[in-house]
Amino acid sequence: MFLFYDSRQNDSNASYYKGLLFEKLLNDYLSSTGYTVKMRQKRNSLEYDLEGINRATRVQVIGEAKALGNSIRGETLSAFVGKLMPLGIIERKIHGLFLATSSLTPDANDYFRQVERFGITCLTGAALEDAIQRELGLPQRETIWKLFESSPYTPQTIHLLATDNGIFLVAISASPDSVAPSFFTLFDSAAREIPDENFLAACKSHIDTLAPLEPVTLNKSKKNIIKIDDTRIIPLGLTLGKDWTDYRLPAPPAFYVGRKELIKEIISAIISSSAPRLIQVKSRSGVGKSSTLASIEAHLKELGLSTELHDARDVKSIIDVFAVVRRFTGANENPIDFMEVESQLTTFSENLGNKTAVFMIDQFEATFTKPEVFNAYETLALIFQRIPNRIVFCVARKNDQLTTYDDTKISLERINSFSESFELKDFTKFEAKELLEHINNNAHRRMNRSVLSYVLEFAQGFPWLLKRTMAHILRLTETVQTDQPELIASSLRLNDLFDEELEGLEENEKDYLVRISARLPADYRQLHVLFDEDPLLPQVLDKLTRTRLLRLTGSTYDTYNDVFKEYLVYNKLPEFRQSTLYRIYPGSVVGTFQKAVGAQPFDIDKLANYLDMSRGSIFNHLREWRHLNLVRLDNGLWTIPQSVLDVISQGTLGEYLRRQVSSNDIISRILTRVESNSYVRIDSLPEFLKESFPFVEATEQTWKLYANVIKSWLRVLKLADIQEGKLIPISADRKEVVRTLGNLVTITRGRRGGYAAFVPTASWHFIESAVEQLLNGNIPSGGELGKAFQDLKNGGWYVENEFQFASLSSFKEDVSEMLNNEPYTELWIAANQNEPLLKTFRKILGTNQADQTLRWRLKKLLNWAKNLDIIPNRRYRY
Repeated sequence: MFLFYDSRQNDSNASYYKGLLFEKLLNDYLSSTGYTVKMRQKRNSLEYDLEGINRATRVQVIGEAKALGNSIRGETLSAFVGKLMPLGIIERKIHGLFLATSSLTPDANDYFRQVERFGITCLTGAALEDAIQRELGLPQRETIWKLFESSPYTPQTIHLLATDNGIFLVAISASPDSVAPSFFTLFDSAAREIPDENFLAACKSHIDTLAPLEPVTLNKSKKNIIKIDDTRIIPLGLTLGKDWTDYRLPAPPAFYVGRKELIKEIISAIISSSAPRLIQVKSRSGVGKSSTLASIEAHLKELGLSTELHDARDVKSIIDVFAVVRRFTGANENPIDFMEVESQLTTFSENLGNKTAVFMIDQFEATFTKPEVFNAYETLALIFQRIPNRIVFCVARKNDQLTTYDDTKISLERINSFSESFELKDFTKFEAKELLEHINNNAHRRMNRSVLSYVLEFAQGFPWLLKRTMAHILRLTETVQTDQPELIASSLRLNDLFDEELEGLEENEKDYLVRISARLPADYRQLHVLFDEDPLLPQVLDKLTRTRLLRLTGSTYDTYNDVFKEYLVYNKLPEFRQSTLYRIYPGSVVGTFQKAVGAQPFDIDKLANYLDMSRGSIFNHLREWRHLNLVRLDNGLWTIPQSVLDVISQGTLGEYLRRQVSSNDIISRILTRVESNSYVRIDSLPEFLKESFPFVEATEQTWKLYANVIKSWLRVLKLADIQEGKLIPISADRKEVVRTLGNLVTITRGRRGGYAAFVPTASWHFIESAVEQLLNGNIPSGGELGKAFQDLKNGGWYVENEFQFASLSSFKEDVSEMLNNEPYTELWIAANQNEPLLKTFRKILGTNQADQTLRWRLKKLLNWAKNLDIIPNRRYRY
C-alpha cells in the first residue's frame, strides 16, 4: 500500500500533494529503470499522463498513472488501451505503461493478459510497490523483519511512504495476542529508525491509514512513545448483554426471542449450494440487528461452519480490513493488497470442502463516514462474489440510510445490486408477549397483567422500547414503594425514558456526553485531539463508560445504540409515532379535571377522597390527563403545569385540548382519512382501531367502546362533524370553534336522578318508543311509557319542556357515552369477566337497599347496556 504525506498539505489540498508526490516517486522509479519521461498532472482525478522514451530501445512510451484507493476495474484499463489505439499501439509504434497504487480486479487482469502482447506494461498495487523498493534500493521486508525479532511487537506489513522529505518504509505491527494493527515504525532508505516524535505525530495526524495506530521505536536506547499494554484490538464476535432487560447491549442467544422463521430463512440461504455471495440484514435502529446477527452466528457454529463476526465501528482503516481477512482465512501474514486478499480467500475456500464459511460485519453503516473503509469492504464483497466456493459475505446495517451517502463518496448501489436482503421488522404481538414473559419471570417483583398490557400498548412491538420500558418499571418498583397501576396512570413517554438515563449526571457531564456523542464512534486518541487535549476528558469518559451511557469495545467508544445517540445529538426520538387510545369520554375527563384543579398538588389517595372516586377510577383518569398533557408527576405528587392553569384562566382549555388530541397519531390518521375521503363511516372505526393497535387486547365490544369514545372527542372538540353515520370535515371557522369551545363547561353536566348514578326504571324498547313520540311532538304518558318519559327527564335528556336531540341515533350516542363512562366502567369489566355483579352495583349506587330491589334495578341497567352493545346479550351472574 502506498502512503503519501507532504508537510504543506491540509484537508482541502491533500489530493493535490498526493498527486505531486506520486509523480515524483514514479519519475524517480522510471528514471532508474531506463526511461526518460515527462509527466503532466491532472489534479482533480489524480490521473497522470506520462510520455517519454526508453533510453535503451529509443521506443516512445506513453502511459497513465493512477493514485487511487479502489481496485482498478477492467473498463478503466480498456479505456487506457483505447486511447493508445490512434497512437499506433497495435503497430508497435509506441509502448504503453500503466501504473497504479491499487491492484487490478480479476476482470481487469484478464483484459490485460489479452492486450499485453501489443506492447503494454502494467504494474499495480503490491507489484509496483515491490518494484519501486528494489529499483530505488530500499530495504526489503526480510531486513526490516529482523529488526523486530527482539521487540515486543509482531510485524504485519510494510508500506512505502512518499513525503516531501524523502521516501520511507512504514512497518505496521501488533501485539502478540491481537490481530488488529496497533503500531507503526518508520525506517529510512538505510533501514534506520526515525525517532523524530514531531514527524511521527504529523504522519499519524495526516495519513488516514496511520491515524488509529501509535508510533513506536524498536531501539532500546530510545524511549517508546507508547506502551505495549495500550494495544488495539478488533474483538472477534460482539459484546452482548447479560440479562433479559439489558437494553444497552445486543441480546445474546440465551436471551433472544422471536424471528425464528427469518433466522431459519437466512441460514438456509447461507448453507444453500446456490447461496448468494452477499447477504444483508437490515432494519432501523433498536429493532435487533446485532442480536439477530449474534444468534445467526451461534446457529452457524452449531452446524460446524466457520465464522468471522466483528463490529465495523472497530475497523478504522483498510489495513484493519486486511487484518480481519487474515483472521478469517487463518493466513500467516496480513495481505498487503486486494490481489493478496483474493489469493488468501481463494486458498481458504478451496480447503473448505463442502462446508460454508461466513464473514459477518455488524454496524456496517459505521463505514459510511469512512470512504476508505467502505470501499475496502465493497471490494472485498466483490471478491466474495467472484470466488466459486462457498464463502458468504454478510452485513447488518440500518435500512433508513440513503442509497447514496454524502452525495459522492459512498454509494450502496453496487452492493445492493448483487446481494440478497432480509428485513428485520418490529416484534409481532406473540414475540413481544414472549419477551415480556421472560423478563417478568426473571424479575425480583413480578408485574401484574395490567402493567404488561400497558407496556405492550406503549412499545407497539419496538424491541428496544419493550426492554427499556420494563427496565424502567422494574427500577421504580425496586427503588420506590408504588402501586403498579399508578405506573400505568403516569403514562410514560419516550422523553421520560431518555431523561431517566441522564439523572445521575451533572450538567457539565451531560454537555460532555452530547458533544462526545456527536463525534462517535471514535477511540480515545481521536477524542483527545478533537477536545484539544481537555484534561477533564479522561475522567468524564470513565464515568460515562461506568454508567454504561457509552460503550467501550476494543478501543472504540460509542453510545450504547443509535437510538440514544440520535436523541442526544439531534433531540430525535425513535422513528415511531406514538398513538394513544382514549378510554374515557371527554365529559368525565374534563369534568373531573376541572374539579381537581382545586386540590393540586395531590397524590392518588387525596384525589380519590376529594373527587369521591375509587382509586381505580383515579388511575384511569390520571392516565387520560397525562396523555393530554394536563398534569405531570413531580416528586411523587401530581401537579397541573402553570401553562395549563393559564389556559384555563384565559378560557381556552378547549382549544388546548383540541391541539393535544390533534397531535395524537391515531386521531391525525382518522382526520386525514376524513379529509381525503370527505367522510369516514362510524361503523368502520372499531375495525380501524383494532388494526391500528395490534398490541392492545380487547373484545369486539370494547373496540366499539373505544370507537365511541374517540368519536365523542372528535365531536366535542369540533375536529369533525357527524352526519348520517359518518364523520365529515368540520365546516366551522377556526376562530368560531375556539370561541365556542371555551373551557368546555357545557360537556360536563351531571345525570344522577337523585342517586349516585343514573339507573333507568323502564326497559330500552319503551325508551325508544318514548323518544319517537317526543320527536313527533307528543308527550309520552301512562304505564311503561310514563316511566320511560321520567327516565328521560332524570337523565337530563328532556330539559325545560324540550327534548335535547334531533334524532334517535344522536340520543343513543349520548346514552352510550354516559354508560361507557364512570361510574359504570367497573360494572362492565365485571360483566365481561363473568363475575357476580350485585356487589359492584351496590358500590356504584352507594345505597343500602335490599338485594331484591337492587337486582330489579340492575336488570333494567343491563337491559339498556345490552341494547346499546355495551355488553354482550347474554345472562349474567348477580
